[in-house]
Amino acid sequence: MSAQGARPSVATGPNTFEITDDRVLGPGGGPLARRFARRVLACDEVRSLALDPARAAATVNYRLASGEPGVLLSRLARAVAAPALVAEEVELPAWGDGEPVTLYRHSNVVSIFAELSVAKGCLAARHPAMDKESGGRPPGRKRAAGRTGGNQGDCDRRAARPL
Repeated sequence: MSAQGARPSVATGPNTFEITDDRVLGPGGGPLARRFARRVLACDEVRSLALDPARAAATVNYRLASGEPGVLLSRLARAVAAPALVAEEVELPAWGDGEPVTLYRHSNVVSIFAELSVAKGCLAARHPAMDKESGGRPPGRKRAAGRTGGNQGDCDRRAARPL
């Protein structure tokens, strides 16, 4: 690689785009990578975005209702390049600078959890690291008292401790 780094590139796969860009996604690109993530995850078709600063890469997983992947790729490129005053951006959870992270889009919420839902007053969240800890076994359930003012009942304890 030259002192300027490799040119940005995009590789396509089934429902994925693999994007590499040393300046934006590589080590030291934290603020640019966060802006990239806020804008990419604002697109409804995007389901998740995995950032890997060590590889200067991002993997975009998407689901198209209709149309061609090339049209989505063009929309993503326009969103990323848009001036700050007109760009649509979403709020992101915090993560460590230079750390790899996968961000998941759940309707209008972006989180680090692969699954996130609220049903009957119970928050259910799943993160891939939790699956590894359980050795592939389904996570346990815990009886929850209504400390938050909700009803007592069974709730998944999948997010019982910090990741």
